[in-house]
Amino acid sequence: LENPLEFMDDNITAIIDSSTPYLWLPEAVCERFANAVNLTWNGNFGLYLFNGGEENKTVYNQYKNNTDLSFIFSLSSYDDGDDFGQPLNMEGVVNVTVSNLAFAQLLRHPFKNLIEVNQSAVPYFPLKRSNNSGPYIIGRSFLQEAYITMRYDEYTFSVYQAKFPPNALTNYTTKPIPRPS
Repeated sequence: LENPLEFMDDNITAIIDSSTPYLWLPEAVCERFANAVNLTWNGNFGLYLFNGGEENKTVYNQYKNNTDLSFIFSLSSYDDGDDFGQPLNMEGVVNVTVSNLAFAQLLRHPFKNLIEVNQSAVPYFPLKRSNNSGPYIIGRSFLQEAYITMRYDEYTFSVYQAKFPPNALTNYTTKPIPRPS
């Protein structure tokens, strides 16, 4: 089952920032996430929790154990205006699939001094509301299943789906990136 949380007419420009774990998105998109994943906004924490109260641990565990759930982020250049009827399956568009586990997080003491030392961890989804004018940010929860390569001398970067091959310590290849003259 595919449920779009962002529509082609609603596309947003976002910054990829590894210094924050959160997805900072427009409130309407956050509410679509909340409805799709059974999250509740908690104003004290400023975060979406797994359906609040004591039942949040049950909802959290159901979420973590749902191996059919993942999120697809479709990234393209700001000047990519072509769609040819299939805008997400064309040259220049990178689709990164992020498993639900990348977004299964726990808050612990001393988060904002709201959680006591011996208090149980609070399950949350790393999603924050950004004001309608942005900035919109895709944080390191996304980067658990994606990677970025940089070409500083050419001022370019690329985002790719991370791969998790078996025997990763020995099952790899490297390719040099040629340096321009």
